[in-house]
Amino acid sequence: MQAAFSTPIQVLHGQERIPYHYRQLVLATTHQALRFRQAFDLIVVDEVDAFPFRGDEALAYAVSQAKKKEGMVVYLTATPTPDLLKRVKHGQLRQSYLPQRFHGGALPLIQVVRVGDWRKRCPRRLAEAVKHWQDTKTPFLIFVPEIKDLVLVEKYLQDFPTLKGATVYSQDPDRALKVVKLRRGDYQYLITTTILERGVTVPGLEVAILGADEGTFSTAALVQIAGRVGRSKDRQDGLVLALVQEQTLPLRRAQQQIAALNQKAQGH
Repeated sequence: MQAAFSTPIQVLHGQERIPYHYRQLVLATTHQALRFRQAFDLIVVDEVDAFPFRGDEALAYAVSQAKKKEGMVVYLTATPTPDLLKRVKHGQLRQSYLPQRFHGGALPLIQVVRVGDWRKRCPRRLAEAVKHWQDTKTPFLIFVPEIKDLVLVEKYLQDFPTLKGATVYSQDPDRALKVVKLRRGDYQYLITTTILERGVTVPGLEVAILGADEGTFSTAALVQIAGRVGRSKDRQDGLVLALVQEQTLPLRRAQQQIAALNQKAQGH
């Protein structure tokens, strides 16, 4: 953000040790809104459908109190919740679409491949994808439904000894460092739970979703995971591979939602 705006920026979060000083632009976690009252002309809440903001009435109230009486709150999300859509329908919120990415490219479509029991053996299609990523030096994420699956899939990747990577989950104390290593190129891959479905931007990244038919992967999660791919102007597309034992309604809806957004973008 500092590259985009010439004004000084105040960063606020729970681990920040620098004292607060007035700045025109504040970048903060949502909990920091509790520190302010009628302070901002504009508040933008990114990923409004995600933890910790979603369903937290205290945070929603804090944000509303932090804006000035004539101020405005803008909610950003690629996957609006039913509650947000209901508020739009009832005229309580106005909705604007940004269906096109900054580089003008389309959102990557989810490719679904049916496999056998991937917890018993590594699916051939996954091995083929990993081999391709290894040969092309493509960074990648492999998403799994449960924490216990991380070690299993890590063993599968031992067949590719030249690859460097790690596993990541919500309580991993080194999670942020591992993501930094992926961005720097120290790691070529991370095997992860849905904790990395948002907020990870790595040029040229591709993804595989093992067990994409399991309940862990909601429609919103699948759309967000697909959104990790094609975020670079120099690489606007890429593989989003969903490995399943059966097609599911959330997966089908995710495919339909992405296709609808791409169609809407063509009209802009």
